[in-house]
Amino acid sequence: MPLNKKNKINRPSEFDIVFKGGKAVKGSFLFIKFISRFDDQKRFGIIVSAGVSKKAVIRNKIKRTLTEFLRKNMSKIKEGKDTVIVLKNNLQKFDANSLTDDLAGVLITAGLTKE
Repeated sequence: MPLNKKNKINRPSEFDIVFKGGKAVKGSFLFIKFISRFDDQKRFGIIVSAGVSKKAVIRNKIKRTLTEFLRKNMSKIKEGKDTVIVLKNNLQKFDANSLTDDLAGVLITAGLTKE
């Protein structure tokens, strides 16, 4: 199930704002850039380039896995941030558990979780 429209970053200009002014935190398979917002919404964007996999099926499966993780843990994530998740090209084989564990660790390191 996808994220709500209010929780998604869609426009390229919004991605640019996060990339130019945001802070970065790196993990093993991905990194995030995040920036504070003027309101209490939390929004996410996911970037999976063709360097990760040439097959769109695999790239879409990765996006769905990350989106599902975010949707299930939305109540644990702090409000007022725009966050962009970017996968690194060193992902050898797709493993949903290690990918979601890495995302959880990066969110905790960045201080974006309520716990």
